[in-house]
Amino acid sequence: GSLSAVNLSDYTRDLLAQIGNSAGAQARGILIRSEVVQVEAGLDVSMPYGLLVAELVGNSLKHGLPPGRGGEVLVLLQRVGPHLRLQVSDDGVSLPADFMLDQTRSMGLQLAASLAAQLGGTLQAHNMAGAVFTADLPRLG
Repeated sequence: GSLSAVNLSDYTRDLLAQIGNSAGAQARGILIRSEVVQVEAGLDVSMPYGLLVAELVGNSLKHGLPPGRGGEVLVLLQRVGPHLRLQVSDDGVSLPADFMLDQTRSMGLQLAASLAAQLGGTLQAHNMAGAVFTADLPRLG
C-alpha cells in the first residue's frame, strides 16, 4: 500500500517474526506473540516504535530468556484513553531487585528510554513473573 502510514498490528507481527527467526526463538522454545490494536501510524512515529519494540524484545531474548530457558515474550499495544500503551513482557528471569531504569548503564535500555521519549512517553520497568516494560506513547496515535 502507501508508505505514508503503517498498520502497527501488521508491522509488529512482521517485526517479531523477523526478530524471532534471527534469534532462533522457536528452536530455543520461546514463543513471541503480540496483541496490537488496529491503528495506522505515520512513518515519523512508526520507525521509533519499531526500534523500541525491537530493543525491548531483544533484551527479553538475551537477558530474560537466556540460552537453555524457554518461555514467552508478549508485546501488547492497547488504547488507554486518548493514547496508546506499549507493554513488552517476558516470563523469564526477573529484573534484579535493585534495578532502577533511570540509573541503568545499559546502552540498549538507554536507547529504549530515548525512543519512548521521542513518542511522548516515559519507559517504566517492573517485575511480574518476569520483566515488564511499559510506556504510554501519546504521539503514536
